[in-house]
Amino acid sequence: MTAPVESLTSGHHATRAAAAGLAAMLFAACAGTYRPPEAMVSVLQHALSFPEATPECVEILLQRGHVLIQSGTELAGDVQISVRAPSEHSAAVRANSVRLDPSYENGVYTLRVTHAPDTSLDAVDVRYRLRVPANVGIAVLGNTAQVAIRGYAGMAKVRTNSGEILARPAGGDCTLETKSGGIRLGGRFKTAEITTSRGDVAITLPRKRSIDLQASSDSGRVVIDLPEGCRMSLDYTTEQGTLRTDFPVEWEAHGKQGEGNRVYRGKVGDKGCDVTVTAVVRCKQAELEVRRLADPARPAKR
Repeated sequence: MTAPVESLTSGHHATRAAAAGLAAMLFAACAGTYRPPEAMVSVLQHALSFPEATPECVEILLQRGHVLIQSGTELAGDVQISVRAPSEHSAAVRANSVRLDPSYENGVYTLRVTHAPDTSLDAVDVRYRLRVPANVGIAVLGNTAQVAIRGYAGMAKVRTNSGEILARPAGGDCTLETKSGGIRLGGRFKTAEITTSRGDVAITLPRKRSIDLQASSDSGRVVIDLPEGCRMSLDYTTEQGTLRTDFPVEWEAHGKQGEGNRVYRGKVGDKGCDVTVTAVVRCKQAELEVRRLADPARPAKR
């Protein structure tokens, strides 16, 4: 099932290309070299089509681009594809070779962009906007991708080589992973697994909700905002990092374990409160900070 996309070159893109060209010339004049600016042609498909039978999962495969996932009562969305080339003519030629090539197999509806052999996917930028109901899972697999999740209540899995992931789900479970880039998680969720090799992790935990959390970062710091009046069971392992918190801590284990690893295990949070969060955190070289998140319903202390 192959769906062609329509080519559209707008004045907006021409203006942006001209501005980019001027900036490139100014920079090159200072650097002593000049490279002609690349032209950009926008290829726009107004709406995505989905199978009549609701799929169990929507999978997005992309080399470079942006993905926005929002809540919806039924599957809907659109895609915009931009193609770069040395000239406007060659960009238009490349654009004509680009195709949105969806497939449906074993309950999984896969969205991908294909192109002619002489067109590199690094020159193609794809922007997806989808509205997805909670009973349909979402999976994003990308090389260089910026991914945002807003209000979606289903199961989300995101894995990229580079790019920032911003997620504010409205329930469900999420697995967010990137090799190079930051990850920020808020909203409401039941379980979360967060992994980045080179990037910071920021997590805001929801109030009065049972949470299972796993977070790992090799070289970036991990910050967890824990609502006041809550308590967390923490298992923290690090090689060179530290733990900072303004909450009371009751240690069950604290010291070295294995080859160079230090382990902090105990309860973090306000005393007398039930433990609602179970967190397993690994920071290889950076610190873990657990911050107090003030209750907006309470008046601020003076």
